[in-house]
Amino acid sequence: MSQRVNIQYSVKIDDLEEEVQRLSSKAYSVLEASLGNSKHLKKIGMTVDSHCQVDDIRLALSEVDAILADVNMIIGSFLTYKSQQMMQSVQRPPNPMAPGEGEAGPSAAIPDYSELQEKLASFKSKLENVDTGDASDADIR
Repeated sequence: MSQRVNIQYSVKIDDLEEEVQRLSSKAYSVLEASLGNSKHLKKIGMTVDSHCQVDDIRLALSEVDAILADVNMIIGSFLTYKSQQMMQSVQRPPNPMAPGEGEAGPSAAIPDYSELQEKLASFKSKLENVDTGDASDADIR
């Protein structure tokens, strides 16, 4: 079996389908040649020749597997690219917990609840005054 190396190269997105088709056709050709050799498997014996034939078929199938793994990786990467593209096109509402403009760091994302607590205490106090009938503090706005 020949050595394999991983390489990386770029292809225009418009040419990607053609590249996948080229690799798929190559895998099919290797598989087809392997099937031609496999016809001899019907008459396999315990010979050196049979051993070599089986080994050749196994190597061809291994090559087909490697090519199809490349095809699968390309298609998977393309689908990931397309889904990321779709996600970016969808407008998401801003995160209210995220820091606003001019704010930075994790402490900026933690809201200050002290003002809210003061308003709740004031509301509770005024509500108690309304229940007791004290009209002077009845305005609870």
